Amino acid sequence: MDHPTCYEDGLNAERNGDFKKALRLFQESLSKESPDEGDVYFHFGWCLEQDKDGDSGQALHFYQKASSLARSSICRINSCFRAGWILMHAKEYQRAAAMYKSAIDLGEQTGNKAEIYPHAAYWYAVCLESQGRYLDALDWYRHVRTLSDQLDPECRLREIICLNQVGSYETALQVSLTFENPRPAGFDLRRYEELRAVAMREREMLQACLSVDFRPERPPNLHDDRRRRT
Repeated sequence: MDHPTCYEDGLNAERNGDFKKALRLFQESLSKESPDEGDVYFHFGWCLEQDKDGDSGQALHFYQKASSLARSSICRINSCFRAGWILMHAKEYQRAAAMYKSAIDLGEQTGNKAEIYPHAAYWYAVCLESQGRYLDALDWYRHVRTLSDQLDPECRLREIICLNQVGSYETALQVSLTFENPRPAGFDLRRYEELRAVAMREREMLQACLSVDFRPERPPNLHDDRRRRT
C-alpha cells in the first residue's frame, strides 16, 4: 500500500484546521515531490490566511504567485479571488478590484463561470463602489443579478445605495419596493429580513423626499408692495 505523500498529508492537516502543520508539509512537498507548484503556493496562501498567527502579506504574495503558475484554471481563478479578498479587507480597493477583475477575466476565458465567478463579480462591484465609481458598480450589480439568485438581494440593496449617490431617487425607490417580494429559494431568511428592513427604511426616506415640492415660492412683487405703502 502506497504511503501518503507530503502533499496529501498537508491536505489532511489543512482539512483538520492544523494550518501550521499543513504549511510545513506543503513546504516539504515542494522539495521532495513534484507537485503542481502553483497549486502548492495556493495552499501556502490559504494556510497563512486561515492561521490566526499567519501573515496576510505573505498569503497575498503566494496567492499572486499561484495565480500565474497553477496548472488548473480553477486554482488560478481562486488565487486571484483570495488575493482580492485580502486587499479589499486592507481597504486597498483599487488593487483588490484589479485582482477580482483578473478572476472574472480568467473565468470568461476558460469558461469556468459557475462557482467563483459570480462572487468575484459581486466583490468587484463593491470595490468599484468603494472608489466612488457608482455607475460602473451599478452595471456590475445588475450583471451579478443575472448570474446568481443567492446574490440578487445583496445586489439590489447595493443598487439602492449607488442610485442614491448619483441622484436617481425614483429608480432607487422602485428597487426598494422589490423587497416586498419573497426571498429567492434557499436564501437565508434572517439575512433577507435584515436586507428588507434596510430597504424599507430607504423606501420611507425616498418617499418622503420625493413627496416634497422643492420649487421656491413666487417671489414678492416689489412694485406692488411699494404701491401699497403709498
